[in-house]
Amino acid sequence: MSDNIDAKLKLLPKKALKQIRALAKGNGVEQDSIQIKSAKGEVIHCQAINHLELHPDIIEEKKKGRVQAGQVLPDPAQVKKAVNDMVTGAIKNDETRKYLAKILLDRPDKGFALHAEYFETPPLNRDFCWHEPCPTCEGHGNVACSRCGGGRREVCPKCHGRTMIPCTFCHASGFIKGPDGKQHQCNRCFGQRQITCPLCQKTGSVPCQQCKGSGTNQCNACKGAAFFTNITHIVMKMKTLFEIDRAALPHPAVKVIEDSGWKMVEHGHIKLHAEQVKREDGGLAIQYDTEFPYGDLELSMNGKPLKTHLFGFKGKMLKLPNFVDTITEQNFKLLEDAAMHSKNAASKIRKASKTRLISEALLLSISMPPKKAMYSLKRKYPMGASNDLIKNAVMLSNKALANVTRKTRFGGQGLGMFLSALIDGAYLMTPMRGMIDSIHPYAAVAGDILLIALGGFIGNKAVAYMAKRPLRSALGASMPQTQRGKFKPKAQGNIWIAYVFSALVMAIMIFVAKQTGASVPFWFPF
Repeated sequence: MSDNIDAKLKLLPKKALKQIRALAKGNGVEQDSIQIKSAKGEVIHCQAINHLELHPDIIEEKKKGRVQAGQVLPDPAQVKKAVNDMVTGAIKNDETRKYLAKILLDRPDKGFALHAEYFETPPLNRDFCWHEPCPTCEGHGNVACSRCGGGRREVCPKCHGRTMIPCTFCHASGFIKGPDGKQHQCNRCFGQRQITCPLCQKTGSVPCQQCKGSGTNQCNACKGAAFFTNITHIVMKMKTLFEIDRAALPHPAVKVIEDSGWKMVEHGHIKLHAEQVKREDGGLAIQYDTEFPYGDLELSMNGKPLKTHLFGFKGKMLKLPNFVDTITEQNFKLLEDAAMHSKNAASKIRKASKTRLISEALLLSISMPPKKAMYSLKRKYPMGASNDLIKNAVMLSNKALANVTRKTRFGGQGLGMFLSALIDGAYLMTPMRGMIDSIHPYAAVAGDILLIALGGFIGNKAVAYMAKRPLRSALGASMPQTQRGKFKPKAQGNIWIAYVFSALVMAIMIFVAKQTGASVPFWFPF
């Protein structure tokens, strides 16, 4: 072990102590009460390997006609053989092996700990195809006409094959009435009462109307193309199979490598050397020579033990207990009580906010939606505090703050409604609306809608304004002096309530205006 690494190892416990003190600061634990009891560790050297395999995704497609798609082969058996040869041969090709290895080696993490991951390899994709005659028309593109059976002619539809039709001149009687009023022999059928069929000219048949006398029709299956092209698209993907000697590593180290080893390399926790190697079976792999510090650290917090594991050159703590949950428990109960009961909520919040985590949760909840506040609080406490603690701190803070501002929010809604009534009254009971209405009735309607929206906006602003004072009082010294005068609390509850009240005020003012004889909107039903 080099002197440089020895020096780094000695610094890791002190770095961890500094991080834990930072997390505990302001949460009810004195900094000096957190001390290192024992620390031991070593730099672990181990090898790992990532096997690279090619996996083809085979996509079949069928098109009409002879299509040139990739390599044309005589039959499906040859296509299957070509695909197998391609997959087995690709991994043996030196250029292909360099390309596959480069995909991982060019990454910041070198592909370390990437198991069962798939990577696209577009240069290795291939298309194969083979042509087959249409089974319906046997490669001709045409089939015998179903109407004439290929005979090209069909029975005459006019004489139905009898070659003669009734004479239409004498109505098949053989006689016609002459100028003298007497019956004379028909001069068209000459008394035979029938004439030659003009359509088939006494043949009894005509060219088939369906095939136009050709005896064949276009094949519906191939649309006359005669052939089909069967296309096989080969989409190659590289799959990783990562292996490390788990038995030779401490269990916490194995877990962090399996879960996020790539991140540990990228962030400098693990140092490694990676190179392309040829497996005994001729396959391809990336071999890693790794090193990383690992040790056990025991601290004392208020006389109680706190154990964790140190991993990596930057001292990542593994299996660190959620000690922040424990040291904030007492004041957390005060916050919970303030959230459940509105009585003395402000006083309870002031006491609870002496804990830094609760104070931060309260300040974030003033101006952020819950999810965003949780995310911001988690960034402040990436370890040592459970996800449940973070979630509950934000949710309870929102409820507690709502209890503190409950009365003032009602007052803010009332102030907003009063201001809306003044604006609506001035709009309706003066010539203003009439002037807009004279321009166009729907312009006045647009003005009515804008006024309702303005009233909702004023209502929400009034609620936020009225909530400032009790929030400043409840948060007390936990709110920085620079923030006290300019912070903007978010709207508590449903912001649409203000718009509903604004619409209600508008309706009332229209009704009042109507009683005074002022003109009212045409859409008002009362």
